[in-house]
Amino acid sequence: MRDAQLHRPVILAMVAVIMVLGLGLAYSSMGRLQNLRMEEEQVSLTASMQATIDNLLRSSETGSAIERSFQVAPGISEICFADANAPLDKFVSAELARRVTDGSVVAAKSGKRFLLSPVEHLQLNRNPLCIATDGSLDVRLVSRSRGADIMPLDQGQQRADCTSVLYNGAEQSSVDVTFVSDNYGDEEDFARDVAEYTLYLIQHEPFKSRQDVFNFYRVFTQAPLDCMQQGILACDPYAAKREAAKCPSDYVIVMHSRSKTQNLASPIRSSSRGTLVSLNAADDKAIFIHEFGHAFGELGDEYVDERYYSAARIDPLDYPNCDRAPCARWSGMNATGCYSGCMLGAYSRPTADSVMRSPYRTTDFGAFNEQELMQHLARYGGER
Repeated sequence: MRDAQLHRPVILAMVAVIMVLGLGLAYSSMGRLQNLRMEEEQVSLTASMQATIDNLLRSSETGSAIERSFQVAPGISEICFADANAPLDKFVSAELARRVTDGSVVAAKSGKRFLLSPVEHLQLNRNPLCIATDGSLDVRLVSRSRGADIMPLDQGQQRADCTSVLYNGAEQSSVDVTFVSDNYGDEEDFARDVAEYTLYLIQHEPFKSRQDVFNFYRVFTQAPLDCMQQGILACDPYAAKREAAKCPSDYVIVMHSRSKTQNLASPIRSSSRGTLVSLNAADDKAIFIHEFGHAFGELGDEYVDERYYSAARIDPLDYPNCDRAPCARWSGMNATGCYSGCMLGAYSRPTADSVMRSPYRTTDFGAFNEQELMQHLARYGGER
């Protein structure tokens, strides 16, 4: 008994040390994840900026100007542009004057450090140019004889309603996807969710292979979109598309904010109607892949819901991934079969399981569905 009492302080001290070490590792891991996310968003910002500059210089006369708003990662306090091919003012930033020795860069400042990414075709009047940010970068770009000049929007000027999240090229040859907020009280929360969902979509095939044809935008609004419809999220198409019209928008994704706790107590389903997706942001991100499969690929559900689809009088044969046995639509195609159940029990699907059947289990579309999506994607990415 006495020995146990003597060892008790030692044991408590060891437990305290283990807890401190554990907390230290947790904070370190969180810091690494935050830095990784910041780097990913910096890559997106630079790619969007480069595509915008190239499009401006290619399609506009010298002196033409455009105004754009670009999404910036949380934690970035300043975005700077610097060109080593012209004199750099060290009084604006001694660090950039020292580090930028070749070409031109976009530099994101977090704390005391700069994250540098190369960018081409700058002709800056102020070099370097540094602009304070609060989640977005609002600028005017002007076409010059040797490149694009960049300047901040005037303080009294209205901020752009449309924010570019990831821009790859001219709208006429791109898939333009616009996220619209619903039930968000804070724009920063909405911007964070949009960035995460954008990266999630283009990390999955077949969108990953053709991510260069996508442009993503966001519109923050508190206008009523009338999204709740008896346990299903189905936003008013007119209201949603009116807000999305502030951006180029082939496809509109309304993101409805809910807490995880609220969603657990009273779950609501996301839905797709034509080119409009009503998305419950508290649900699994794989649901976005599923619903975008409906909107973009015109794919049908591969699960069975006799009551709903019979009442709605929907014909599964209107969807490419549903067929009657023996499934002639994909007969002979590798990695396919004729599996019973596609919207209705009398119809069949090409895979045993896919994201169109079980998004909580898999994000794979399967061979036939992926081929259908690739045919849609082939329409984009021509002259840029």
